[in-house]
Amino acid sequence: MKGDKNYGLYINGAWVESVSHETFVSDNPARPKQVLGTFQKGCKEDVCKAVEAAEKAFERWSETPAPKRGSILLKAAQLLRDNKEQFAREMTM
Repeated sequence: MKGDKNYGLYINGAWVESVSHETFVSDNPARPKQVLGTFQKGCKEDVCKAVEAAEKAFERWSETPAPKRGSILLKAAQLLRDNKEQFAREMTM
């Protein structure tokens, strides 16, 4: 994982900057000189936007037929399984 990576907040299907435009740098605790990336520092307004987007998405999701929802969830589970080593490594850092 490169240290020059900038991470946004995932809200309403897009990576966005925080309303506050504040960020923080995260280091690997096992290797303090290894910068993992710069992350957006979410604020109350960001949370409100995310909750509003989730409420709207829930309306659409609940109208999606159950077999289609199941197919989407199965695909998500497969992606998690296929990438579990990478996710575990990044979460540990």
